[in-house]
Amino acid sequence: MSYEWIDEIISAWATDFRLTVYREYKDVEVRSADVVSSSGAKCQIWIDPPDADDKVGVHVWNYKEKRADSYVPISQLRDALKRAYATALAWVS
Repeated sequence: MSYEWIDEIISAWATDFRLTVYREYKDVEVRSADVVSSSGAKCQIWIDPPDADDKVGVHVWNYKEKRADSYVPISQLRDALKRAYATALAWVS
């Protein structure tokens, strides 16, 4: 499946938290956002396209050793993105 099934959810979440969503990396379609603290600490949140079972992977990492992954139905994507953002905030604080 493609991101078009979830882009509206991702865009609304990004707007709520004032995040920029990157849509391409090295000529590959992606959905990714960085959470950056005032001190410059950074975490990345990225979202996989839905799979055949309508599940979406949501991932957070701090560009080092910390990483959290979740796999949720599309209907729970918004909540998973909010949790990922909270995790990223905790890690950059």
